[in-house]
Amino acid sequence: ADGRVFTLGSEALLGYILCSLASGIASSALAVLAATLFSNRSVGIIVSLVIAFVLMFGAQIINNSLSQSETIPQFTEQQVGSITIYAADPTLPEVPNPDYPTGAERAVLEFLWDFIPACQATQLTMATVESYGPLLLFSALFLVLTTGAGLLLFQKKDIK
Repeated sequence: ADGRVFTLGSEALLGYILCSLASGIASSALAVLAATLFSNRSVGIIVSLVIAFVLMFGAQIINNSLSQSETIPQFTEQQVGSITIYAADPTLPEVPNPDYPTGAERAVLEFLWDFIPACQATQLTMATVESYGPLLLFSALFLVLTTGAGLLLFQKKDIK
């Protein structure tokens, strides 16, 4: 034991539990949608697993993009013998980070970060959720959209 103590208030704990449950239900709705689109059960399961992995890795990509700093240090070239080393120079002012998303790109990434269940799960595991209401609403919206899409697509499916 390293002396760390679990310190989370009852309100925050309830928020995390509710958000986890809502995110799990939204993810299940997506898996059900994928399963209903394929008459072969094995194909539906494989497609659901592939979607889950794609969304999980997509969540990490979105997290990495949103975690970029606005500025980065400038690097200078230094010669050490016959080796060239590039090192951050603290005497130079920082420059804008070309990988930092701005404007519409950032707005889209932030929306996806809150909307996609895999992104919500990543937020919950990192314990970075500041407000539980938006995540619960986005989970409900995702559930409604995937259920609606499933109903529309399933009605067009020929069951024989």
